[in-house]
Amino acid sequence: MPAKVCYERCSRSRCSCCCSHFSPAPAALSQAICSSTHQESVFARMTRMLLPARTSPVRIGLAVFALGLVLTIPLLLLTTSWRRGSHVGDTDSELTGLSSFWHLGDASRKFADKPAEFRQPFVYAPLDTEFIDSNFDRLKLALSRSPMGKYQAHVDVLMTERRPQINTDGWRFHTPSGRNLTLAGLQAETYDRNYTTPNLAHFILPFQDPQLAFHHFVCILSGFWVMRPQKLVLWYMKPPSGHYWELLKTNITAPVWEQRIVMIQRPVTQKIYNMTVKVKEHQADVMRIEAVLLLGGVYLDLDVITLNAMEPLRKYQFAIGKELPTVLCNGVFSGAPNNTVLALWHLSYQTFDDASWGGHSLYVIGDICKHFPGHCHIEEDSLDRPGWINFGKMYGEGDRTWDWQTKNYAMHLFYRLYGVQHDLKSIRTVNNTLGDMFRFILFGRKEPFKS
Repeated sequence: MPAKVCYERCSRSRCSCCCSHFSPAPAALSQAICSSTHQESVFARMTRMLLPARTSPVRIGLAVFALGLVLTIPLLLLTTSWRRGSHVGDTDSELTGLSSFWHLGDASRKFADKPAEFRQPFVYAPLDTEFIDSNFDRLKLALSRSPMGKYQAHVDVLMTERRPQINTDGWRFHTPSGRNLTLAGLQAETYDRNYTTPNLAHFILPFQDPQLAFHHFVCILSGFWVMRPQKLVLWYMKPPSGHYWELLKTNITAPVWEQRIVMIQRPVTQKIYNMTVKVKEHQADVMRIEAVLLLGGVYLDLDVITLNAMEPLRKYQFAIGKELPTVLCNGVFSGAPNNTVLALWHLSYQTFDDASWGGHSLYVIGDICKHFPGHCHIEEDSLDRPGWINFGKMYGEGDRTWDWQTKNYAMHLFYRLYGVQHDLKSIRTVNNTLGDMFRFILFGRKEPFKS
């Protein structure tokens, strides 16, 4: 026990004397032994201080508690530091100049604390180019049989590109506070190995008048509170404003707002491939396809109210609902990033006719799903019904019979056909299915309040 005896006689400033007892050991080994003797002595001193010869059970308990704190606090600090360091998506550079599907994200960003598959450039899943190439003639056949407008007879001439071309010039990904993000960072952060489709909800905010209406406010809140997405993605051209925008921020607390909301500013689509897009609804049609094609998740129109969690749909590469028995609806759909159906749908816009209402947004996607049924899951009535053909089931006075709590993941309200603008006060007494659903989101109850 020479080292221990020596250490008891000397002070910390004379450490070399105790190490000399272990000569001729190498210096590094001597220092290590010396250090261990210090540690033993410190522990011994703590033991003697806390546990004298006659020690009560209370003092033993205090000693164990103190030792636990000494060991636990450094571990907590290290864990907190690692978590802060592993946050992905933050970068000082904006996502600019990307002209094709294959250039995703900013290659300068390094995810050193992530596995190799998460490092830049991150691709959630590769585009199945082999399938697209081998089935391109089949896609053209589907388009030639689809009532899509004046270019139906010119499919062979117009369909030249076999890879989706998405021009991301002028796009900016950021948090509500303005911290810049990257596309690749968002893909990496929202990757979920348990599901095919990531848990994102996309809304395109009004790009002509940036003020939110009351029903926009309720539908966005429903997407956040009911679907519980990892990220709520708000696409916009002009910064949103108005009373209901401020109310939306108030109802999603500040820390959650910053952590869970992603803002993406982008120009409104004016051209896709060689086709001009001027009708605002058609511009939004293109923007929603590109949103889900790049990031994945669920797209919802601003008049789609979320009524149940959508986890069952996330196991599919692509899922969409029916507006009519034979017509699909693009008001709400889900998909994995880079999935085949969305890629084919985007490629079909090489034959786009801006004068054809619903040609590509409704009929083309229906024909794509008919020709590629293994890649497309169709919900009969859980995403869009009862629909505009059963208008009274949503808006009829006194009609509260539609069982939306068990039938629907979401409901497309076709609100512009209704036209009545409610507010937080008037919605309390509205006696129809719309009133029930809005009250459920806002107040947690279906029944009308007494006037």
